[in-house]
Amino acid sequence: PARYEADIVERMRAYREAGLRVAFGLDIRNRNYLVYGDDDFFSSLPDQLRERARQEYAKPRTAAPDDYFRLASRFSETIEKESGGRIKILLTPAGPQWCTEDLLRAISRESEEKQLGVQMHVLETKYQRAYFLREYGQSAVQWLDHLRFFGPRTSLAHGVWLSREDAVILAERKIPVVHNPSSNLRLKSGIAPIAMLQEVGVPLALGLDSSTLNDEPDILQEMRLCANLQRVPGVDSKLVPLKEIFRMGTVNGSQALGWGAMAGSLEPGKRADLVLLDTKYFSQPYLADQQNPIDTLITRGKSSAVDTVIVDGEILYQGKNHLRLQPNQIVDDLRKTVTPPAPGKNDNLGAELLPYVVRYYQSWDKDELAPFHQVNSMI
Repeated sequence: PARYEADIVERMRAYREAGLRVAFGLDIRNRNYLVYGDDDFFSSLPDQLRERARQEYAKPRTAAPDDYFRLASRFSETIEKESGGRIKILLTPAGPQWCTEDLLRAISRESEEKQLGVQMHVLETKYQRAYFLREYGQSAVQWLDHLRFFGPRTSLAHGVWLSREDAVILAERKIPVVHNPSSNLRLKSGIAPIAMLQEVGVPLALGLDSSTLNDEPDILQEMRLCANLQRVPGVDSKLVPLKEIFRMGTVNGSQALGWGAMAGSLEPGKRADLVLLDTKYFSQPYLADQQNPIDTLITRGKSSAVDTVIVDGEILYQGKNHLRLQPNQIVDDLRKTVTPPAPGKNDNLGAELLPYVVRYYQSWDKDELAPFHQVNSMI
């Protein structure tokens, strides 16, 4: 919390200098700092370990709500002008399991009053699913809908553990879900049922969640992974067409973040945000004349094919050269500033707590599940 405001200022400064179009989320959480259900977990620990764990983990990691809304109001009033309209502020409660009902209601009011977008991670893991069923007797989506949290500027990330009933609610409320396949695999979260979500009518977009499989933020690679993960065995298995996956990674993403009226597609009157690709990087050794270009791009495309990036009509990157930035200098500066954390008295606390965390969640692993698809069989 001590560096919360300073971190925001530094990050937005970097985005301004880069010239990118950004929907910048202000993170907040005010409960369940260690596990889902901190009070129950702490009470299960031996006395001495309990006190050490409370001192280390039972405390906020973000700004307090009053400070949070003060900062959100201030930044939302200034950043658009300072960035020439390229940066906007989003309210981003980390997830319903990390935010109290009162905080979420306040965020919903702030969104309506200030016309600010809201994005939140929802049902990324099976433990988040289990927490809401245990704590509230309903899914996270049902709980949020009961709070009337969903508004016209709300979008959700992940949705790996959405049920069909959840999907129907989101489709009726027109709430976009941003699929993050790399992150979901890397963090052992699972695979989102995007074919079902599309069938029900949930708006879909595509993201990276800062946690891709090979640490490379490549949206073309993410499109390809998205396409291939849904190719499950069975002649009746449904697929989301590649054309729709391309839209998930382009126009749908802009719409989910509130840029849809001004960016995300090439139309008269919209801002000139463009990415130009050199086709030689994905047309060799052979490409049939009749091959669909979107299919080719998703099947073979990589970020290395990007030649030019234009934002708001300004060329930021051309011929594989940054025109605003000095990347080598940035990397050198980064290396000089990154240092290992100093040894602390609680360095071993995580290792001491791990067996208790595993035991806490073990019974949750026994919940009855019904997968949307089967990838193999033990018999």
